[in-house]
Amino acid sequence: MRGAKETTFRGERAVVLRWENLQATVLPEIGANLISFRDLIRGFTLLHEPGVNEMDDFRRTPYLYGIPVLFPLTVTMPARSPTPARTFNCL
Repeated sequence: MRGAKETTFRGERAVVLRWENLQATVLPEIGANLISFRDLIRGFTLLHEPGVNEMDDFRRTPYLYGIPVLFPLTVTMPARSPTPARTFNCL
């Protein structure tokens, strides 16, 4: 299966992305965190995911679970980022 679908993860709105055996789950309303990344065929869970009863802990300490999808441009490489209001140049 390939594609994206909107669903829920531990009661939160989520977007699940699939590409062959890989599945990624993003929580767009909670910091756009990539909260889950799995190899479905091998059964690997590649990120620390909050359990069913750990979502309150996730909200208090999100840096312990998953990984942010969007990094500041200056962290990844020199880039230029357009926004509706203005353009930021990061060198």
